[in-house]
Amino acid sequence: MSLDPIEAELGEGLPSNVIEDDESNIVNIHPSDAWAIWRMEVAN
Repeated sequence: MSLDPIEAELGEGLPSNVIEDDESNIVNIHPSDAWAIWRMEVAN
């Protein structure tokens, strides 16, 4: 298996997708009325 020179240069500096248990997570996202109005104006 070949070694990627960029990965070798970064070493352990690559970001991780692991979420720590003590961090709060976004559970729900609710669109605002302003967003819905803007979206309809752009569509029209």
